[in-house]
Amino acid sequence: MTKDEAIKYIRTEYDRLDEICNADTSKIDISISGRMTRKLGVFIIEKKLFRENLSIRISSRIIDDKNLFIDVIRHEYAHALVHIRDPRHRHLHDKVWKNACKEVGC
Repeated sequence: MTKDEAIKYIRTEYDRLDEICNADTSKIDISISGRMTRKLGVFIIEKKLFRENLSIRISSRIIDDKNLFIDVIRHEYAHALVHIRDPRHRHLHDKVWKNACKEVGC
């Protein structure tokens, strides 16, 4: 799968999960990174003055392993989901995040 195909797949999956979870992740920037070697994916919150930019980066190393790819994109979606629902707290891998993981199927 190419990077563009992977991003399109992720966006389609996130749109599907948005319907299920009653969320909107359409403004989250999604990218595939060839530079990620230690992590498979990451959810990033950048706070700038009066706004925040949210992004998800997925390692290009996993885009050809369909099961791992799907699990990682859902894992990062769960991070985004708990942030959207409760932006005041960093949930990392706590119980709230684990419940979101169950909700999205990862």
